[in-house]
Amino acid sequence: MAAALALTGSAAASWSPARTFGAKHGGPGAVAVNGRSDVAVLWQSRKPARLRVTLLPARGRAGTRVVFMRPGGYGAIALDERGGATAAWTDGTRLYAAYGSLTGRWSVPKLIARNVFEPVLAVSRQRRVLLAWTNLSKYGPGSTGAAWRTPAHPFSKPLTMARPAPTLMPGEAPQSDLHATFDRSGRAYLWGTCDGVVRVAAPRSRSLGLVSVAPGRALGFSFAVAGDGHGLASWVDSRCTQDAAAGAEPGPLRVRAFIAGSFGPQQTFRTASSSEAFAIAGDGSLVSGWSFADRYLMTFDAQGALLSDASVAPDRLPVAADAGGDLLTSLGGGFAVQPSGGGAEQPLAQAGAASAAGNGRRFAVVWDPDVTTGPDHLARSPRVRLSVSVWRP
Repeated sequence: MAAALALTGSAAASWSPARTFGAKHGGPGAVAVNGRSDVAVLWQSRKPARLRVTLLPARGRAGTRVVFMRPGGYGAIALDERGGATAAWTDGTRLYAAYGSLTGRWSVPKLIARNVFEPVLAVSRQRRVLLAWTNLSKYGPGSTGAAWRTPAHPFSKPLTMARPAPTLMPGEAPQSDLHATFDRSGRAYLWGTCDGVVRVAAPRSRSLGLVSVAPGRALGFSFAVAGDGHGLASWVDSRCTQDAAAGAEPGPLRVRAFIAGSFGPQQTFRTASSSEAFAIAGDGSLVSGWSFADRYLMTFDAQGALLSDASVAPDRLPVAADAGGDLLTSLGGGFAVQPSGGGAEQPLAQAGAASAAGNGRRFAVVWDPDVTTGPDHLARSPRVRLSVSVWRP
């Protein structure tokens, strides 16, 4: 992996000392970090059943507040550059959201939409927030919903957008995980892992126009854009499926560079079962691909030309990259960073039962520091606290 990361990183890059807070009867949830190293963690307690958010300013004391009087379901959280936080979660199939600051008051939870699942959040450097989700129908996930908000304002009226026809294996219900991001100018991007398209909204616009990127079949579709607006899309030329027993059908890995607002020609590489794209500001991009027999990492320059193609250890799964090229990977329930300069891998100690997030400049990991594994190989914990650490490039 070190050979694949040819970009120059800082020798002083390191994990911050762990910050631990009380989280009785709770486990690691969604985490967000901004460029100042402020962190927000959305988590659930079981006794009593509550949805809570813990806010950890880079300078100042941590604080925890209840945002919902029931535990909630799938949740997401975003943190802007001034410490403004937005949380979204499901209660059954109803979608709620609330927002506030690191140290001030929070809004009352608001019902955003019904019959939904899988909310995702993204926030721009201009502090504009995009909330997106998948609407359910009796035939499965049927359309995409979205709502916008700006600082000190509630979410806009939800928009509903038809999903592109996904390329599925016969007899399977459609499934496509949503992802969203912004570039430095405030342009928004929204895509799904089975749809082969990217929706794009200009700065300050609420209209998400459809751009077809992978006509035909698109398994594991991924898109990444750096702050300067360049990036790439990657996917496998195969069909999506929800049949875990059958698994995905491998196919050729396709890549298209994204330059100056448009996609370049399609390139084809080795066979894969899925892919993940990561953008690095100024220097290029990464694509992680894997098949049943191999896991590998490919690097591309800013014009989309292949620079290297290296195998990755099977227990390493790339998760995120920062602007300097440091790569966050998961390993056996924990996380580690491979510095872009090729130095020694820097694992995060005791990161079992963890979750992580990146914002293009920082990574944050939240974990249960008291997890132990017994002779029966089962993880156990008293579940009374959580720890957070930030990667500082």
